[in-house]
Amino acid sequence: MKKVLLTATAVLFILPSSASYAADVHNPSQGQGQSMSGQQGGTTMQKMQARMQEMRQQMETIRNTEDPDKRDMLIDEHMKSMQESMNMMSGMGGGMMGGQQKEGKTGDDMMMRMNRMEQRMDMMQMMMDQMVQSQEVVEETRRLHDHRKVHK
Repeated sequence: MKKVLLTATAVLFILPSSASYAADVHNPSQGQGQSMSGQQGGTTMQKMQARMQEMRQQMETIRNTEDPDKRDMLIDEHMKSMQESMNMMSGMGGGMMGGQQKEGKTGDDMMMRMNRMEQRMDMMQMMMDQMVQSQEVVEETRRLHDHRKVHK
C-alpha cells in the first residue's frame, strides 16, 4: 500500500514537471513570458519553506497527541496543508524548471535554472517525507482507535 502511494505521488510530481521542462526545451517560444523572476522564485520558495516548517510542526503535534479523536482532527489539518503545498508546487513547475529561453544564455542563467530545479526537487523530497510520515500516523491512530474499542 505504501509503495503504491509513494509511486503514485512520485509520478504526480515528476510527470508535470518533466512535461513542462520538455515543452520549454523543444519549443522555447512557449516558455517566454512565463518565467519566474529570481525575486518571485525566491518569494515562492520562502512560502514553500514556511509551509514545510508548518507541516513539520503539525506532524510533531500529531505524534505528541494521544487522544485518537484529536489526532484525527490534526491529521485532517495536516492533509489539507499537504494538498495546499502540492498545489503551490504545481504552480511552480513552469517557473522553476522551464524558465525563459534565450539565444546565447550565459552560464549564470543556466546556474540559476539548475539551482531552482534543485530547490524544487528538495521540496518534492520533503513533501514525500511528509506523506510517508502522515501515512505512519494514520496507521498509529487507527491502532489507538482499535485499542480504545477493545478496552471499553
